[in-house]
Amino acid sequence: MEGEHAHSTLCAARKSRTTVTVNDLPPDLLLVILRDVFGDVLRRFKRRGDVTRDNIQLVPPPPCDRRITDHWMSSAEYLASVCPLWREAMSNISIFWAQLIIWTGTDPTPLTRIRQYLAWSRDQPLHIYIMRRFDPSMQDPTEKAQIRVILDLLLPHVKRWKVLSIRLLHSSSLPLPCADLVGYAEELVQLNLDFIIGDAVVRATPDPLSTGTFDTPALEELSMGGVHFHEAYVEPLRRSLIPPKLRFLTLTDSHHALVACPSVGLVHFMDLQLDVSYTGPPLPRAYYWGADVSFTGMSGDAVAEFNRLLDYPYLESLSYTRCSMPIRGASSSSPSLGTVSESYYLTITGIADPATMLYFLTPCSEVWIHDSDGLQPAVLQALAQPTTTEHGEDVWVCPDLRGLHIVGCRQFRSADLRAVLEARLRAHAATGFAMEDDVGYVLRPVADLYVYDCGELALEDKQWFDQNVEAVRWDYWSGGTR
Repeated sequence: MEGEHAHSTLCAARKSRTTVTVNDLPPDLLLVILRDVFGDVLRRFKRRGDVTRDNIQLVPPPPCDRRITDHWMSSAEYLASVCPLWREAMSNISIFWAQLIIWTGTDPTPLTRIRQYLAWSRDQPLHIYIMRRFDPSMQDPTEKAQIRVILDLLLPHVKRWKVLSIRLLHSSSLPLPCADLVGYAEELVQLNLDFIIGDAVVRATPDPLSTGTFDTPALEELSMGGVHFHEAYVEPLRRSLIPPKLRFLTLTDSHHALVACPSVGLVHFMDLQLDVSYTGPPLPRAYYWGADVSFTGMSGDAVAEFNRLLDYPYLESLSYTRCSMPIRGASSSSPSLGTVSESYYLTITGIADPATMLYFLTPCSEVWIHDSDGLQPAVLQALAQPTTTEHGEDVWVCPDLRGLHIVGCRQFRSADLRAVLEARLRAHAATGFAMEDDVGYVLRPVADLYVYDCGELALEDKQWFDQNVEAVRWDYWSGGTR
């Protein structure tokens, strides 16, 4: 009998142990486990050296991060939603709620949930992402009202904002800095106001009663439509100073003037329709303005006016994507002197017209040309011989060119490209191989050639490249003298 009793007791104990779950753990131990799980997920998306086990400032990656396949993983909500007990436990640890993902449109985030997040985050710097769920409908008359209510909840916490990224359907639904966004955002480093449909218009007479201040002394990255940028930083009644630490600027859908930002290191101008009627003098240049600048879908007139206003700065990196020729005062066969800036790195993408290609082929040391039918034999021939200026001087296009990278351009043959490099090598040899600091310098030869997906490499051209170029790669073949 004693044996049977002992056996039944052991079975009961085993049965009791098998029914114990993580929810039966003491709350403090449950929190340790949840925090470790949370940290392990974050470490998948952080660069090496960004994270330590004891770093309490961990926040999930942005929901727009290309490494994220599920927006759910960008928020602690994926853990808190497992059961009410987990949510209650996690509400006691503020770091879980340092990142807020707020959905608008279909199935929006309840306002009560947003209030919870803000309360639970306590004093943590906030990474706020307001996003619209996918919806095939391109209409949402309630969007602006939704954003207004959400901002009413967020603005009392403006001092804690670290990131504010809003992506909506209509640009007219976005909040306007100094009107809808006000206060002292002392920790804000990133502000993105993005949209799909650009329907915002500049008000002819802004309401002075709606004008406030939006101070962002730490802001480094700014992305917004040109209309909002104009009203926030150009409109005299509401103008704010350009944030002193601003380094990355993206402007879209604008109809207004450019401004100079002396500390900006990277500027994107995308699909802007700019007023280029201003004929006054260039902006003062009491500083070296060496930003990386890219133009996408821009007219040559706007690009030329940008360069004129900044007095043709030398840029570290310059990029043109699907841009057009200027209409005013531009030659159809060569760049108009005094309308383009120089750069060390130049990238040209999606240019189909040869004259436009040649116009944007400005002086540089390294050039990348992608998916451009405009790269035709006539353009390459212009690189293979000097042109005579109106002052009778012989000038080579891109005289300092040392690296040529071409991808996805199929309107030339390998012989056309060889002719360019051969002519420039002969001209360089004729100067006694003079380099930039030598007397008699004219140009330097191309030392690095990279060609991919541009057609066949003829055998005779392959042999010449192999014997006369320092480093060459054509699709999967590589060679050169280096």
